[in-house]
Amino acid sequence: MWPPRRNGIVLAVVFLAACETVARTPAMTEPSYQPLALRAPEVSYRLSPGERAKVIEGFDVDALERLLRRVRPDMRQEVLRQFQLPQPGEPVPLGITEFTEAELNPLLEEVWATMWHDASDDFLAEGVSSMPGRSLAKQRREEERRRKGGKSNH
Repeated sequence: MWPPRRNGIVLAVVFLAACETVARTPAMTEPSYQPLALRAPEVSYRLSPGERAKVIEGFDVDALERLLRRVRPDMRQEVLRQFQLPQPGEPVPLGITEFTEAELNPLLEEVWATMWHDASDDFLAEGVSSMPGRSLAKQRREEERRRKGGKSNH
């Protein structure tokens, strides 16, 4: 069954909030604009065990850490919060479904790809959702199927 209850709620919240995130993004032509992406990853950056534990179930935490290595240090916590469960009384995170800086989007696809794990082959093939990670999840499933000789559990 897709979407699983835990993932369906997350997807709905992120989808609705993505519009607001785009509206808040500074225009690249503004004088105060600073690129979000670093030219090279900060390989020493690591999520703490506590930060990892707060990531919403279904997101790939290792991929999120790789993504955050490419984000400016002053913006990392803001990006990280979009993938974490809120504290009681805090608003639900807005979620990130796309970056204006294209070099970050393949990493974002990796973060989201595991959210598609429970999706049926038909749902992955339909492409009815614009949520990140679908095509990567489909590709990974096809590769896994080839390694196993064509067998699938989906």
